[in-house]
Amino acid sequence: MNQSQQTTENETVRLVRKIKAPAEKVYDAWLDPDMLVRWIGPGGPDATKVDTDCKHCAHTIWVETEDGEKRHFHWEVAEAEPPRLLILDFAFGGPVGSELTEDRSRLTLEFAETDGMTEMTLIHDRLPEGAFAGVSKGWPTVTDRLIDYLEATEASN
Repeated sequence: MNQSQQTTENETVRLVRKIKAPAEKVYDAWLDPDMLVRWIGPGGPDATKVDTDCKHCAHTIWVETEDGEKRHFHWEVAEAEPPRLLILDFAFGGPVGSELTEDRSRLTLEFAETDGMTEMTLIHDRLPEGAFAGVSKGWPTVTDRLIDYLEATEASN
């Protein structure tokens, strides 16, 4: 059920996706490192690494991009209301070995379930200068992988 609606305004990306999976599972996919590694990077678990800091509810994620470049980013949970709301303090990285940017953006994820179908609203705002184009292009692709992963695991259950 790969339906998508994306809007942009004032350097904010807003994306609505419908996923054939319970809200709790969609929510968990953003925080559970074993789930996250299976969908967040384009190369899957063989080209993705997730380090988790449970004390700060944080993940640092390394991915190998489709062109073979290794990049990283980081997020910490700023607010959580499982399985309805997740707000992440998001830091962009660059090539592996580079420092994370000091600018922090906010990634808000809202989950609403009806009859086993979850509508996920992703809002990425407070973006650092120059990040908007990549973010607005990247999230549809990343959430496609999330949907593929979740719907495949739901179908196998």
